[in-house]
Amino acid sequence: MILIARGHLSPMCRCGYTRISLVNKQRKILTETVLSWRKGETRLHPFHPVSPSDVAKIVHVIDTDGAFIPEDTIIEDDVGDVEYNKDGIRCGNKAFIVGRNRRKATSIRKLLSVSRIDNIPYEVFFVSCNMDHVLFGTRNPAPKSKGPNAWDFASHCKHPDNLNESVFGENIRFDGAYQESWSFIQHDMNSLNRHTNLNILLKDLSV
Repeated sequence: MILIARGHLSPMCRCGYTRISLVNKQRKILTETVLSWRKGETRLHPFHPVSPSDVAKIVHVIDTDGAFIPEDTIIEDDVGDVEYNKDGIRCGNKAFIVGRNRRKATSIRKLLSVSRIDNIPYEVFFVSCNMDHVLFGTRNPAPKSKGPNAWDFASHCKHPDNLNESVFGENIRFDGAYQESWSFIQHDMNSLNRHTNLNILLKDLSV
């Protein structure tokens, strides 16, 4: 069984948490738990009992949100919300986004230094610049469209070939090793572009 983590990301040296779901290879959610970080420690706190012996790997999927782009490509402008574009981020408060990116980049690098949690193998995978961008090609989705889009996508991808075509096309997936994928996404503007390394996970799982 695999623990799939998706949610809040905070520096591991401070308090933070993310909700994670335990799924089997049929993608059925069996239970949920919380991965928490306090005082530099990383531990599992289940809502329902989960035995570590039941878990083969913890997989953490995160949005990059342009966290690694050069700071001079973050432009302060009169926009209502943060706007992600191929050439940078437009926002109403540059200092806030610069600070956010620095904190997120530091958090991700700390996560990448973790290989086990409670002696369970742990890896982090990215969707760039966010899940909607990878799945639908839209960096800045309207909030009301997220739910319907997700249901449509789930229906479309009941057949594995559709999943491979939609998410892991040659212009989206990273064809290389896990560590190389993280070097790639941290370079230049890549964390704003449409990329994912989740295909590496599925290859490892032989899905």
